[in-house]
Amino acid sequence: MSVSAPILPLVAAFLACAAEDPPPLPDVVVAEGVSLVTAGGESATATRAELRGERVVADVVTVTAGLDVRSRRSDWDLKAGTALFTQDVVAVRGEVTLRCERLEVVLGSAGTIKSASASGKLRLSTGGREATAERAELDVTSGTLVLTGSPRISEAGRSLSGDRIRVELDGGRAVCEGDPCRLTVDDGGLPAGGAP
Repeated sequence: MSVSAPILPLVAAFLACAAEDPPPLPDVVVAEGVSLVTAGGESATATRAELRGERVVADVVTVTAGLDVRSRRSDWDLKAGTALFTQDVVAVRGEVTLRCERLEVVLGSAGTIKSASASGKLRLSTGGREATAERAELDVTSGTLVLTGSPRISEAGRSLSGDRIRVELDGGRAVCEGDPCRLTVDDGGLPAGGAP
């Protein structure tokens, strides 16, 4: 089943064609095996979804167009352009995997992602790098990801931790703030007692 937003006028038109005196629209519309397609061409599918006015509440959601988000529950506000994913959230885009308990996405024009906030046992991995934190804020416009709540970035025997770590996504640069910022490097095979 494929449905374009907004769905209510389509349901009303369908009901008007199906009967001379269509019944009033229900307060809640429930659908199973739902696919939603935005005007920008992005789509989302859900095993079960409920439409309550302009809010969609769905279970087990997958968003396509390069980003795959799965969770036990999601709540979409079509008018505000937001989506909230909760309970065992896994978001995958290319080689990047994000796992957390809550992910809130704010959509920009044409269904693009404007910003996102993730929280709760956050783990972000890509290639040989891994980041952990309690919270992450993504700002697509500035191309930055800010990690807070005991953030740590680890890669190949090195780790960086502090109060706040800002990652510049395009430049691959990380800026640690707070007291203390700590860089830990494995000894890399140095002989016991220090440098040769």
